[in-house]
Amino acid sequence: MRVLAQAFLVALAAVLAGCASNSIEDLSKVQPPPAVPIRDTKIIPGQRVGPVSLGMSETELYRTMGEPRKTNTFSWGTSYEFEGLYATVYNSTHRVHIVGPISHSYSTPEGIHLGSSELAARAAYKNGKWVADEYGFGVGYCDPRGMKISTIQGAVGTIQVWSPGCK
Repeated sequence: MRVLAQAFLVALAAVLAGCASNSIEDLSKVQPPPAVPIRDTKIIPGQRVGPVSLGMSETELYRTMGEPRKTNTFSWGTSYEFEGLYATVYNSTHRVHIVGPISHSYSTPEGIHLGSSELAARAAYKNGKWVADEYGFGVGYCDPRGMKISTIQGAVGTIQVWSPGCK
């Protein structure tokens, strides 16, 4: 699972490098983070993964999650890895723009989590558009509510939560 998380962060950096005009950058459609973080294991499209909400400031992220296990800095922002999830903060806003699980313990309202079969994900999100991954490793689904699910070799490999919309 650790190798998968590292591969994901490299792919995330490549994808996000060209996303400046994407809805990911725009936090105006995102609900403000709750005053008290919600400590559960839910992935809510366009809102949060567990206690980390889109739009959280760096200070709120630190108060909620503490010290990161790993930090990856890019020209456009920083990705912090914590126990079970990661959060990406953009330099332009100093706020969380992307959050995702790196543990199967977080799941969507439809029950999809890292490691779920591609078939289960397709069944749960049957009305959406599934497209081949641009890198040829699997398929991806973009939920206009603000979430992307990508599969690798027949299983869910990444789930990303961001502002509503798809690129």
